[in-house]
Amino acid sequence: MYVILGKGSLVSSVSDIIGKMGKDHLVVEEVPELQDLKSVDGLLLIGDHDLPSHPPYPVIAYERGIYTNPEDIGANVLIDEASMVADHFLIEMEKYSGIRLTSELVESLKNLDDNLMVFMHDNPDPDAIASSMAFERIAKKFGKDVNIYYSGEIGHPENEIFLEATGVHMLKIDPEIFDEYRSVVFIDFSKPCLNNSLPKHIRPDIVIDHHPTDHIPSGDFIQIDTDIGSASTLMTEHMINADIDIDPTMGAALLHGIKVDTHGFLKNIYKRDLDAIWKLIKVADTELLELLERSPMNSSTLRSLGVAISNRVVEDGIMTAFAGDITTKDDLPQIVDQLVVERDVHTAMVYGIVDDKIYLSSRSKLAELDLGRVMKEAYSDIGEAGGHPHAAAGKVDKEVIDNEGLEMRFREEVKYHG
Repeated sequence: MYVILGKGSLVSSVSDIIGKMGKDHLVVEEVPELQDLKSVDGLLLIGDHDLPSHPPYPVIAYERGIYTNPEDIGANVLIDEASMVADHFLIEMEKYSGIRLTSELVESLKNLDDNLMVFMHDNPDPDAIASSMAFERIAKKFGKDVNIYYSGEIGHPENEIFLEATGVHMLKIDPEIFDEYRSVVFIDFSKPCLNNSLPKHIRPDIVIDHHPTDHIPSGDFIQIDTDIGSASTLMTEHMINADIDIDPTMGAALLHGIKVDTHGFLKNIYKRDLDAIWKLIKVADTELLELLERSPMNSSTLRSLGVAISNRVVEDGIMTAFAGDITTKDDLPQIVDQLVVERDVHTAMVYGIVDDKIYLSSRSKLAELDLGRVMKEAYSDIGEAGGHPHAAAGKVDKEVIDNEGLEMRFREEVKYHG
């Protein structure tokens, strides 16, 4: 049983709120009344009272004044008015800001064509796919038809299972669709022709992304929020603010998207990601999540893993490994995930060849290392590269650099930035 010690309108209001929460509690007005009580789980002290020293239950005090030490008034925890008002102000402002941002997104949607073209980066991952699914749900609520486009491959077994289980319909990009393109949406990227197959002249009407960029596109609604771990978190917030039901499949898709982009909820994760996880985990299809966790490794990936293991070089905790000719660039993230766990390795980069391109994928255990910046500094002058602090990727033309030079660039940048 909880006990409230005090009197007046504030005590009555707090008692009503605690009662509506279904909590067993009692209000007493004077300290002597505490002596006859048994099984007290905690005491809320409101007002100025002299408590007996060291009561056998926790005491939380609320005071209008500001105290630096709760022991000054015989409490274990002190809730002073200034800190309480400040905390609740920030909480409510964050909530209001999110609602306002979603309202701006909805207004932008209403002003666009009835047919929307939603684009993801090449070889889309679960975060991009789940976010596009969520955007489609929001757009349909406001009377819009959506086509989701991608380029590259859906080669990762996890992604194949993801698509089959969620039933999301995606179209391969055909150059002809750009002849007279309609309203355009970028999800999980912000710049055409960078890690995507869009022509440079394409201008988005809406952008929702979380990757750092030096290019802020013009458009009706631009949300590039780098203080968040995944686009799926952004779309979870928009769905909740737009009062759109998140069903078990959508919940699992978004939760998996956050998991993938935060390296299993361990890196590049923020409070808003955790808030979204808490909301999604209550509705997500757990069987679908377990299925995605058990996604198999293709035999071609396993062969490339063997090549990478035999070619790996470790120096000062940095591993580089050449996987040879690979079937798909989606093999590389699976391979580097396996290799970075080796003892005495803190950062790993695996690369392989598809046609005339060298593709790279990297991972790091170092919290202080921004791997996206490392890859960009190492390869942006000869190709394309970037990503997250803990996971990044890139590609260069095969004729531009040999293996030794490729690996040397990576090691030097890791040492410099680490």
